[in-house]
Amino acid sequence: MRRVVGRQRASALRVHQGRLPTVDAEAVNLGHLLGAGRRGHRGAWEQEQQCPEEAAHPFRGLREGGSFVNPQHTSGTVTYSKERARLAQRVAENVPGCDPRILEAIAAVPRHEFLPQAEWDAAYDDRALPIGEGQTISQPSMIAIMLQALQCPAGGRALEVGAGCGYAAALLAALAREVHAVEIRPALAERARATLARLGIDNVTIHVRDGSGGLPEHAPYDAVLVSAAPRSVPPALAEQLAVGGRLAVPVGDDWSQRLLVAERPATGELEWRESVPCMFVPLVVE
Repeated sequence: MRRVVGRQRASALRVHQGRLPTVDAEAVNLGHLLGAGRRGHRGAWEQEQQCPEEAAHPFRGLREGGSFVNPQHTSGTVTYSKERARLAQRVAENVPGCDPRILEAIAAVPRHEFLPQAEWDAAYDDRALPIGEGQTISQPSMIAIMLQALQCPAGGRALEVGAGCGYAAALLAALAREVHAVEIRPALAERARATLARLGIDNVTIHVRDGSGGLPEHAPYDAVLVSAAPRSVPPALAEQLAVGGRLAVPVGDDWSQRLLVAERPATGELEWRESVPCMFVPLVVE
């Protein structure tokens, strides 16, 4: 029997239009949010990197081998190449210091391919959109913030929980050698598989299961991206991090969520920090 952690809000379809809000000074009770009882957080880890003035350069495939995204492999003859470039530029403006690899991926991956055709006109707006079954494709700027926080190494192994239509997994595939993406809804998982295959993205494997338990058979992971919001951090996801690995997870209820980021040091407990406010659909568990 499946249950939803929290309830879906209609406003989830219009998350953070335009610029993302900055984190306010009010601290979040991390002890309440971290279901495993872990404590502490530290300042921002991300190194400042210079964003390119133009993010429209062609995608050149993955570092260290892997798949190659050919944005011409799209439905019919519609590629939206200019729209993809403009979206990457908008993300660069909204996420200062964004890794150029992330911007290249956004400029290369055809977001409309992951959406119902009725949503194609809005595909390159920087906002969340419905994908069916009460779920959404996340706002590109929010995905970029999460990927930036993860700092996944080019030869790394990554896990996504709540893959939905597969768009975030496609972006993650441009950063990691191997991506495992978990989706609890079989219909969405099959659509994601078909879209990734059509685009030639061959380093993503979609698994149909409850993602709150992670995917221990392929652990440890250098990066864990959670694309739906639990009320507290599932312990298994933190436990499956490799040394030096990072976890990015939106945590909270259907009215208030924050993005939390964790890193596993060589010794000691996970180190946590709080990032931006956000709003994701709730994580569904069995």
